[in-house]
Amino acid sequence: MRGWCLWRTAWRDFVLGRIADIASGAAWRGAVPADLDWDAHVDITLVANPALPEARRRVIERDYRMRDGALVIGVRRALVFYHEALFRPGEPPERHPVVIASIGEGRSC
Repeated sequence: MRGWCLWRTAWRDFVLGRIADIASGAAWRGAVPADLDWDAHVDITLVANPALPEARRRVIERDYRMRDGALVIGVRRALVFYHEALFRPGEPPERHPVVIASIGEGRSC
């Protein structure tokens, strides 16, 4: 869940299952700024893992309906971290068939 963190005075991602206690304190009186990372979108270009044999890459490209060997997806800038973790190249390459080739500049919605 994404929300405004009073302690860090920043937008953060929270795992609800890890919240053990809620401390009561002074009410927040300030204005919460816009979440610019949530409002901006970024294009991520995915490709078949170059460490795979060419025949396997072609299968991946077909499975993911890639055009010219790439698939461009739009994601919120706040979620790029999670996509980087999901599509990080690793060993063996068969466990990471799709990897990030590039991350574009943010664009507003």
